Amino acid sequence: MPGEAQIPPRSIAGAAFLADPALQRLFDVVETPGTRLRAVGGAVRNTLIGVAVADVDLATDAAPETVMQRARAAGLAVHPTGLDHGTVTVVVAGCAFEVTTLRADIATDGRRATVAFTDDWAADAGRRDFTMNAIYADRDGTLFDPCGGIADALAGRVRFIGDPAARIAEDYLRILRFFRFHAVYGSGEPDAEGLAASIRARRGLDILSRERIGQEMLKLVTGRRAGAIAAVMQEAGLLGPVIAGVGRPRCSAACWSSHGRRAARSVRRRRLRRFAPSPRRMPRGLPAACGCRGRRRRRSPQRPVLPVGSVPAPCRKSCARRSTGTAARGFSPGSIWRRR
Repeated sequence: MPGEAQIPPRSIAGAAFLADPALQRLFDVVETPGTRLRAVGGAVRNTLIGVAVADVDLATDAAPETVMQRARAAGLAVHPTGLDHGTVTVVVAGCAFEVTTLRADIATDGRRATVAFTDDWAADAGRRDFTMNAIYADRDGTLFDPCGGIADALAGRVRFIGDPAARIAEDYLRILRFFRFHAVYGSGEPDAEGLAASIRARRGLDILSRERIGQEMLKLVTGRRAGAIAAVMQEAGLLGPVIAGVGRPRCSAACWSSHGRRAARSVRRRRLRRFAPSPRRMPRGLPAACGCRGRRRRRSPQRPVLPVGSVPAPCRKSCARRSTGTAARGFSPGSIWRRR
């Protein structure tokens, strides 16, 4: 594989997640003599530092269509959850695994990337955020570490891959991930280059949704070093804007002044309307109840108009009371209404 010869291999043989029969079954299905499937990211990192593994992400040099074809041929359920980005979800024995084809970024806008599929493992590693997240493991536990992530993970160093400014410009959420990973996995002071690049690119946080910011901050505050990292963010001028809703308003001062004037006029109109006399409405339609109600009122669409002379059951007692004097003379409630 490209870029693999010069990397000294290390192993996590015997890792609990690799011994999962469902995962081994997936290795059997996807791997062939010409293709390879590897675990990558959090499962490998957490195994190295002794943290529980929550889920297993997998990378392969096979095309997404090839992965789906092989999985379906083996009788496994397949869901194309992110086909444009090369990700398919394969369900094995009730366990869902995300399998992503190796990628290289073609264009980025600070949040999303346009990718092209590749078979170069080093190129796929180079587009990831931190070195500790770019460690791959074969089914037997042999590690492939093209970015030096093993040493960083064991030392608690959260370090961007390559140029920190370039990695952040690809996805501005990485600013918050940089601090969150320090709170959860880091030790000592944050990487100076990464911290400086995060401060310079802080205006990029404006394009992020509140939901994504909230998710990252919730994960940060549960980290073992949350207090220390929050102090670093405060000193760097990043904590206040994030908590307050991220950055300045996009409108100019003149624009916001115009908004304020329009809002004030709207408030004044509502206050004046409260004291203005309401227009008189003439009642329309006939009563929808029985004929004992002699006044006119608006017809209710939920209560149909009854034929003249018919009396609903709930109104019979009141009709009888009101028509006591007229019933003796041979009048019915319906006839009273007709005479009126």
